[in-house]
Parts: sequence; structure tokens; C-alpha cells
Amino acid sequence: MRKFTLVLVLIALISNGFAQNSWAPLKPECQTSEVQHFTTAEWQDFMTTKAFGDTIWSEDFGGGAIPAGWTNVDNSGLSHEWIWYNDPSPGYGGQYSGNVDPFNSTTVNNGYMLLPGDGYNTPGTPSTFVNMDAYVIAGPINCDTASSVMLKFEQYFRYCCGTPVMNVSVSVDNLNWVDYDATFGLSGNTVSDNPDIVYINLTPIAAGEQTVYIRFYQTDVSHYYWAIDDIALITAPQNEIKFAKVYHSQYVDTWGLTGSFSRVPSNQIMAIWAQGNILNYGDMPQHNVTFETTIFDGSNTVVFNETADTVILSFADTAELEIASVYTPPVTPDVYTVAHECYQLEVDEVPENNLSDTTDFEITSNNIFSRDRHPQRWTGGIVAVENFTGGGDGDFLGVEYYLTNTDTVNSISVYIDYRTTVGTTILGQVYLDAATPTLVIESEEFLIEEEHIGT
Repeated sequence: MRKFTLVLVLIALISNGFAQNSWAPLKPECQTSEVQHFTTAEWQDFMTTKAFGDTIWSEDFGGGAIPAGWTNVDNSGLSHEWIWYNDPSPGYGGQYSGNVDPFNSTTVNNGYMLLPGDGYNTPGTPSTFVNMDAYVIAGPINCDTASSVMLKFEQYFRYCCGTPVMNVSVSVDNLNWVDYDATFGLSGNTVSDNPDIVYINLTPIAAGEQTVYIRFYQTDVSHYYWAIDDIALITAPQNEIKFAKVYHSQYVDTWGLTGSFSRVPSNQIMAIWAQGNILNYGDMPQHNVTFETTIFDGSNTVVFNETADTVILSFADTAELEIASVYTPPVTPDVYTVAHECYQLEVDEVPENNLSDTTDFEITSNNIFSRDRHPQRWTGGIVAVENFTGGGDGDFLGVEYYLTNTDTVNSISVYIDYRTTVGTTILGQVYLDAATPTLVIESEEFLIEEEHIGT
């Protein structure tokens, strides 16, 4: 049967400085990040492995200023430099970041490094906004006795508007730089993990060098913030792989991106397949690298367990692997849990981070179709206005649903986040997605009041 795409759209009828143009149609900006990140707990597990992780050099910004000897430059000449900051909220007086959640870095209480683009552009209007063009350089750092070097730092960022240069770079002469994209594909207006703990294996560049420089540089975007704390150079592992990304999918959308639903009606059953990108961030080649996907039903019984083909990964290489088999759940209502694990022939030095977070999906008997979340479990990133380009008088938020069978839409349910502005008006629309999206029906306007927050 031909699949029809149903687009459920919420329109927030509130204008702001970043309102976009009319929908033509909504297109997702967010792509799954391929950088290697740790949650705080994962990083603590990582550091407890004594085979590596010895500190070569570190900086936690506890000195009350950007460290002496560092280079701090604003190319715009407007004094839009990196600053030392000790307020856990990196909003720094910005007109668009007043309600930013506090930075959760390990040593945030003794200060951190911040580039507050929003604060530098407040007050201001779009016609007067100035892009950041600033960098800070740490070094020289002596790594001449280190046989392996890994860079680790904790960050928290959001950027707007444009295509940024947000690089962390490494040099051994302060002239020639190797750049790494510190956004790692995270799209504009999207908040990073908090903290986003990043590690980059620098062994081929920095090991055995007497002078190593680390640079953080942002340009071509004007707003929000980039906060950095707890920078360190540590010894790198020899044998270590980890998922760059891994997911299960139930459809491929208009732009060729895969996705999944958290709740699927029993009359819209879809096959499920799994794909993973695995990175070798140890110093040595890794053999027979693969991953397996396991699906458990509500009684914790394994209903699916398959393994991808194996590959050899050289240093810093990434392999994109896919499970060849698919799983089609029965129509009986149930909740399923999906887990992934990657492994290799060598003994992995950090086996704890070879396991992915589990995700859930539910086959429902009450016709609820959902791709945001179901109680107590997220199935992915937050679906929010900033995930899309497009919008009219205010902002659009659109969610696609792929129908395997003809069906009737009876209602739209939404969650009102605690950061929503009281007094915002929203309305719902249903579109049939085609070459020209067709509006099927829309709701009356709905005014968000205090009692709706968090419901």
C-alpha cells in the first residue's frame, strides 16, 4: 500500500526577533550528532579505568580569570572576547537567553570560560546584530613524554543564526591548525547536552611534542552562548570503540532521514531496523568490529537479536553498519525495549560505554500515535520549534506521521514545556504531505495560561 505522510503542525501565534518565513514546507534541521560524547556518569566510568586517563595537563578555570599566558582575541574589534564567568547560567544578560538552564560542568562553581554572543548583542535588533569572531588559545603545553594524547573538555552551547564556525583546533607551532567541529552537526537553535563531555584522540598530532596549542574559535553566528570548562589532555586508550550514533528506525522521511515512533497504533504496524556508526578512538586498529541489537517485549523476553557484519577500524575511523534483518511486532498491544551493544576482537578498555541507552516503543490499542515520548521515557531528542526551518506569523512546529493503512485523525495532543511563555496562542493543523502540502483541518486558537504549563 502507498504510504501517506500526515503532518501535524502546531502554530505559535507569537512574533519574535527570530521568526522565520512562511512554510515551504517544514524541513528538519537536526541531524543525529556523530561526535563522541559522554554523560557525566559515563565519563566517571571512563576515568576509573587505570590503563589510561593519566592527566598530562588540565585547566578548570578556578583562578578567577582567563589563565595568564593564554591568547584571547576578538577579530571584530568590538571587545567581544571570551570571558571568565562564574554564574552557572551562561545567559550573561542576553535578551534571548534569560531562562537558560545552569551549566552542569564538573567544576562550574569555580568558574568557566564563556563566549556570550547574546549578551554582546543586547540590546539590539536584527539589523544591528554582529557575528562573533573570537578565539582563545591555550599553550604551549609540553607533551614530549606522552606516547598518547586525548583532549577532553566539557561544553554547553546554543547558536544562532547562520552556519557557524565553532572549532576546537590543535597545533604544535601556533601557526598550522587541525580543526574539529565542536558543534558536531548539532543544528542552530538547538541546546547541546549539559554538559556535553567531548573527547578527541590527538595522538598522531600531539604525542611526543614539546609545544601543543589548543584553540577554541567561533565566527559567523551572533547569538546565544558557548561555555567551556574542565579542559584536559590525558593519555589515550589503546583499544577502545564506541557508538558515534545508533538507533532503530521505522521509516525514511521525505529528505531521506530515518526516524521512529514512540507509540504506534495496532493498525499502523511498521517493520523496525537498526543502524549504528562505530568509532575507533583508541590508538590501535580494531578487528571484527560490529554491533548487535536486542529487542525485549513487555515481559522482558527477547523477541529479536541480530548482529551486523564485521569490519576492521583503523585509528579514528568510523564504520556505518546496519542490521540486515528487520523486526515486525505483532498487533497485540505491548511495550518493547531496544538495546544496542558494539564490540570487537580486542579487549575493550572501556566496556561500559559500548552499551547504548535503551529506547522504548509501544504498540497501542487506544489508537495513540506518537513520535515524541511516552510516560517517563524519551525516544530521542526534544521535538521543538527550533528543529525546523520555516514558519509564518510566529513559528511552526511540525511532526510527520507515516500511515501504512488508511485511518482517521481524531485529535492532537501536545505537551506544554515549563519554559513556555504564558499568553502564547497556538493552534493545530493537519496536512496531507505531497508535492504541495494540503491543509485538511485546523483547530481553533488556544491560549496558553498558567495552569497549562507542565501539562
